Amino acid sequence: MTRGSSLARRARAKGRRAGCRQGSAAVSTLILISTALVVTVAAAFVSFEVVEVQSQIAEYENAKAALLSMAELIEGLSQSEGSAGYGRMYVRSGGLDIVNDQTAFTLQVGGWKAIDALPFVTMRFRAGRLVGGLDYSVLRGDTGLTPQGTLIVSPSLPNVPLGWVYLQREEGARVLVDFGRVRVNIMGTYNLSTGTGWEPTNVVEIVFIRLTQGPTYGSDVFDVRAQNKRIILTSCKLPGYSFELLAVRGSDSQTYSLVCPDSLNGEPVTSTVFNVVVAEVEVGTQ
Repeated sequence: MTRGSSLARRARAKGRRAGCRQGSAAVSTLILISTALVVTVAAAFVSFEVVEVQSQIAEYENAKAALLSMAELIEGLSQSEGSAGYGRMYVRSGGLDIVNDQTAFTLQVGGWKAIDALPFVTMRFRAGRLVGGLDYSVLRGDTGLTPQGTLIVSPSLPNVPLGWVYLQREEGARVLVDFGRVRVNIMGTYNLSTGTGWEPTNVVEIVFIRLTQGPTYGSDVFDVRAQNKRIILTSCKLPGYSFELLAVRGSDSQTYSLVCPDSLNGEPVTSTVFNVVVAEVEVGTQ
């Protein structure tokens, strides 16, 4: 074997080892680049999800505050026909629905239908898909009661509002504004003229705020508008001072025994006048 051939073989072997090292380096570089890309994409995705979750939670919290303000606004303007107001909402991932309640409200006083199957709407905010909400929580109302079980706000519950705002989990987190109930107030006992004399009479006021749907349009940033379109007053004089009230709303119902004063200055009360006030408030967006 000549010296030249030996050197050639060593050169070829050295070349193969160098080629292997270069191939290994290329593979290692490719793996590092791929890993870096995967980490970068994963980090970007996680960052986007974190920002999106925070954005949707902020939108949900803002919706709760806005609907609480709207419930207070509606209850306030229900006393004045023609009055109106609005609140601003920011909606991107969720949505605000003004929908028919699918039930009607009926109130009977003794044998008299004070409110006869009046339909109404509720306001519902749908949170984004990344928001985790409670199964049920009252924001405005009485935490010891339920909105479905409180159809009659009696004189013994002066601090319970007509408009409830509560959280509910139904295909995601939701905020609901619900006015499906009446308030009963004993206004007092008075001597009313009968034309030939005076008769001690109780006066009872029943208030129902009926929400109706107005125009709805707009997106992202819009104003939720409420206006008292009209107030309907119905009066009825019934004999006696004690009455059984029955409120029905779909499959829910509630009874209440109303007992008014039975005398005035020693004279017996023989009748009671019921004034039923229905305030129709139109709600919509623009």
